[in-house]
Amino acid sequence: MLLLIRPKNFGYNPQTAESNAFQSGTSQAKVHQKAIDEFNRMIQVLNIHGIEHVVFEDSDSPPKPDAVFPNNWFSTHSKERLVLYPMLAQNRREERRSDIVESLQAEFNYSEAIDLTHFEDKNMFLEGTGSLVFDRVNQVAFMARSARSSVDVARELCDRLGYSLLDFTAIDSSGIPVYHTNVMMCVGEHFLLWCPEVIHDESDLKRIHEYLENAGKESIEFNEEQMKSFVGNMFEVKNQSGSNCILLSSTARRALSTEQIFALRNHASLLPIPVPTIEQYGGGSVRCMVAELV
Repeated sequence: MLLLIRPKNFGYNPQTAESNAFQSGTSQAKVHQKAIDEFNRMIQVLNIHGIEHVVFEDSDSPPKPDAVFPNNWFSTHSKERLVLYPMLAQNRREERRSDIVESLQAEFNYSEAIDLTHFEDKNMFLEGTGSLVFDRVNQVAFMARSARSSVDVARELCDRLGYSLLDFTAIDSSGIPVYHTNVMMCVGEHFLLWCPEVIHDESDLKRIHEYLENAGKESIEFNEEQMKSFVGNMFEVKNQSGSNCILLSSTARRALSTEQIFALRNHASLLPIPVPTIEQYGGGSVRCMVAELV
């Protein structure tokens, strides 16, 4: 099941723009209604294709321009675990809502909360499934190191969850670290969609190739230009019939090559969703808009 949050104050967030090369700004008044329309369209797609989800409404106060991206402040795991994450931007920390946590604990029996938010006092951050891309079956967590993704925090969490951490350095052609792992990597049931072009350390590449061999997953690669079109920000889910579906934006769908589309369709149906306003002014795409409830 997926969790989404319908935004009430969506807009450009200057507190996150410095470390997010995907983000651009303009007047909030011009984009808010478009973002609401895009969100509602995404809900329609989930309904049409039988993908289970729950929607929470954003709270009025304080204004939270990035509330539509819940995947950054919490994640859930087997054995009734819910994780709360430390976030870099001060105004994004307001997104962590106790009422949502309490509702999830009551509805889904998340009896253990792993609270990592104290790392904010040390200026150490780990922004949920933006920073970490989980292979839940093989218990591997991928992470591109950045200002928003601390290796020390990730190691502590992986120790608590029983995961192996596969961290690496990813730098774009402008010399800027990739701010979140989930814009350059998507782990599917039988594939890994990723952007090796931004990983320059041969030892990092070797470890990922070893993972692919050990996990028996197909490697589907894309380039940096495609990364800028949010090709990496996909998410594979199962619908109520048990069929695999890949959620992606229309922007990402247009950027895919014929060969990449064919490779992905061997694993799942593609469900493109138009979210251009959210992408342009929020700097995140479809994967960022969903938190997974397991």
